[in-house]
Amino acid sequence: MRNGLFRVAVASSTLIIVASGLIAATTVSSAAATPTIVNAAADAYVSADAADTNYGTAASLTVRAPSADKPEAVAYVKFSVTGLSAAPSAVQLQLYSYAQSSTGVQVYTAGSDWTESAVTWNTRPVPGGTMVANLAGLTVNVYAAADVSSVITGNGTYTFAITTTSTLSKQFASREVAADPPRLLITPADATASATPSATTTSPSASPSASASPSPSPSPTTSGTPTTYTFKATADSYGRSDDPTSTHGSEYVVGTEAGSSTTPTLNAYLRFNVTGVTGTITSATLQLYSYATSALGVLVSRTTPDWTETALTYANAPAVGAQVGAGPNIAVNTWASIGLGSAVAGNGGYDFALTTTRTGNNKFASRRHPHPRRRHPRRRHPRRLRSRPRSRPRPRRARRSPRWAAMGSASWPAGSSRRRWPPR
Repeated sequence: MRNGLFRVAVASSTLIIVASGLIAATTVSSAAATPTIVNAAADAYVSADAADTNYGTAASLTVRAPSADKPEAVAYVKFSVTGLSAAPSAVQLQLYSYAQSSTGVQVYTAGSDWTESAVTWNTRPVPGGTMVANLAGLTVNVYAAADVSSVITGNGTYTFAITTTSTLSKQFASREVAADPPRLLITPADATASATPSATTTSPSASPSASASPSPSPSPTTSGTPTTYTFKATADSYGRSDDPTSTHGSEYVVGTEAGSSTTPTLNAYLRFNVTGVTGTITSATLQLYSYATSALGVLVSRTTPDWTETALTYANAPAVGAQVGAGPNIAVNTWASIGLGSAVAGNGGYDFALTTTRTGNNKFASRRHPHPRRRHPRRRHPRRLRSRPRSRPRPRRARRSPRWAAMGSASWPAGSSRRRWPPR
């Protein structure tokens, strides 16, 4: 909020959890088959300006059309589908987007004779000539879904090539981000449920025929409105490699930075205590107030709770664990929202490590940052808070009467004083 006198800035790390609030679910004996999620078996992207470079371990998949100053980039995602007894009734390709775009991306098929650790621009499979799906209208930190039922008709290995007509980079979470990997949502042929899993009530069949056995009545269903819970960090700090034994738990910011020949490594640590959540957690989002602008952003990983805010240093910091989220394209003085997928499963303590691939300091507000923050405008003539005390008035000097004034200084009567009037 901003007005003529001050600007308010929220300044702490926040964990937002949405719980479904579902109390009971309806069940029937003839329940439809549940859609199956198949995560990518391999993924990578290739770039025309680095024809022999492999990006199979990157945390994001970059897609971009060529331009005068930027090279083309194409992403590849491979899936291994098993366990199907018949052609599925519906299949969705879902990609977790880090971009906001009305142009979106296009999906093509490609050969599967490539490996995640070796594919490069020079060895990439050529995308097919017919577009399978168009993922338009990308929304940041949301899965984009496309129907690929025409391609996946049974068990097997399938590869999709992701391209775009936009010269602006589009990024998606790779399978290295365990919380939001590329995935297929497969609905079996005998499923009557929606392709998108949701808490729904399946009505029992109508009156049974004479030859059919009656279907039992469904159990009562009670569903509540989804509830959002907000938790602020209970501890945060960071460590830096160029000062490995110093603590930074009392500072107003926490920082992340990738080490290089000229920059130190900075890793930040956050702790949250989740309590009072009822129902099933459907999503968890980490929010950080950023004091930096960076396309590379920040990576969120699990870590162990064996650290304290007042004692953590770079030398004794716990190891960075599996990555659970990524927040690229952060902007200064705005919230960075990072989806954590299933990393937060219920009540309890959660510790996260923040890292980055950027060799520049990404600073975020710590839980000790002043809140709210005020900024007073400059005034050319500031008002005084209180008036200056008045000094004692000077006594007025007596005026000479015209009679004595005409006499001059030598005509004053003897014994008289010029300081007093009339003279004695």
